Parts: sequence; C-alpha cells; structure tokens
Amino acid sequence: MAQLDKIVAAYRITAQYPELISARIHDCSKAAVSVSSVWTQKVLERQSKIIFRQTVFSDYKTYSLTSPPTDITNELISAHSKSNKYFCVVREVESGKEIKQYLEVWADCSLVKNYDLSALDVHGKIYADGEFGTLEWSPDETKIVYIAEKKVQKSEPFYKQKSKASPQKDSVNNDIVPGKEYDWSQDWGEQLVGKITP
Repeated sequence: MAQLDKIVAAYRITAQYPELISARIHDCSKAAVSVSSVWTQKVLERQSKIIFRQTVFSDYKTYSLTSPPTDITNELISAHSKSNKYFCVVREVESGKEIKQYLEVWADCSLVKNYDLSALDVHGKIYADGEFGTLEWSPDETKIVYIAEKKVQKSEPFYKQKSKASPQKDSVNNDIVPGKEYDWSQDWGEQLVGKITP
C-alpha cells in the first residue's frame, strides 16, 4: 500500500502545475510588454478542471503579475477588439434545469452590456468549438460576429387543447407549427454531434 500512496502523492504534485492554453500580447513597446494568458489546471478534490486567466507585465528584465488569476471556467469563447478597448465573452451559466448563454461586452474594466441569448430567442447555441467556433469584432468595433445554431421552429401536437380565450391570442403564436414536435433532424455526426444547421 505504501507504493500506491507514493504514486497518488506524485500525481497530486504534478496536478498542481497548470497547463498553458493560449496567450495574447496586449501592449508591446521597446520598453515593456503586457501578456494575458489562459491556463487550465486539475482540481482533484472537485474531480474537474478549472480554467483561469492572468496578466503578466515585463520590462524585458523582470516580470510581475498585474492581475490575480481569474476563474473563467464557464467562459466559452472571447475576443478583444482591435484597439483592445472592448472585450466580449460568451458564457454558459446553469439556470435551473437549462443552460443559458450570455454575451457580455466589457469596456474600461466594466461590464457595458449583457445579453441573455436565450431570452432574445434569435438563434440556438453559439458554437465555441474548433470547427465553427468564432467570435470577432468588426473593424469599426461596433458589431460582433459569431456562428450559432439556426433557431428551431416551435411545435405542438395537432390535438393540443386550447383555451377558449380571445382569438387575438391565437394570432400571436403564428410561429408555432403543429405536428412537428417529433420530427428528427440529422446532425453532422462523428465529432459534430448536436450540430444541425449552423
């Protein structure tokens, strides 16, 4: 059993070292450079991984952390504007039984806009994978572009009972298609499961 304890202890030590995922150079001059980096690290007690971001400043002789590590585990995808004035991020947050996506726009170290994409009901989930995942600012920094799943039309059974309320309420739900609630949609398969119409 002593051998097994040594192996577990060695694994705990190696799990303490984070792994670099990505880095971005923000400001670079002849005198100094500022780099933002994203890291992942195993948390054995939670049996999960965390993802965090930290910023490092260097004068090419020494370096120092200018921000403490910030947990970004629920961050799907993010992008800086060309001037680095704006920053946008798509987050997935568990809200009751469903998982919601939010688009946040940051400027001058504060949250400027926060869009609940589920409430807007314009499209499905935003892609954040290697195939379709993209999030970019327009050159004039007024628009954000991303790829998302096409909105699925709502459906209900043919035989659903409706209240005998005013006929005006029926005209509001014109986008509901009867009898299509069990239609099967072919996804792309393999490693693109769940992707139907980007």
